Amino acid sequence: MRSRGAAKNLLAAAALTGALEACRAERERLDVPQLKLTVDQQAVARGGDITGTVTATDQSGLAFLGIGAFKDDTLISRFPPGVGAGTLYGDDSITTRFILKVTCAVPDGAPVQVLARTFDNQGFEVVRYDTVIARGATCSQSGAAQAR
Repeated sequence: MRSRGAAKNLLAAAALTGALEACRAERERLDVPQLKLTVDQQAVARGGDITGTVTATDQSGLAFLGIGAFKDDTLISRFPPGVGAGTLYGDDSITTRFILKVTCAVPDGAPVQVLARTFDNQGFEVVRYDTVIARGATCSQSGAAQAR
């Protein structure tokens, strides 16, 4: 009888050890993406380009990265251009240069907000902002090129 009790205790101890080891196994951890936005200039000519660099990293994988230029709440330019552009498929980091067009419709002296946005495959979102000032009384951009 004594050996049966000892065997049961040994079996229970082995099962407990296995369960604890399974809990200790490496699991994907929730992490928030890191996002850095660097704009090259503080002022931009009306009809000109805002340029810069954006870097996004996330250990669990990135799902989206996009940059936009806004006057008030109106999107005037985005990078990458096109609907659905900016989708990433699990990359853990990306660094890219961007160009955003400032239309002639933006008044001289108006602030243009640059927004970078990323989110990862776990649903965490990070947004960074910067602002440049549109300058120039005249604009060299043709009307056909304004919509971008």
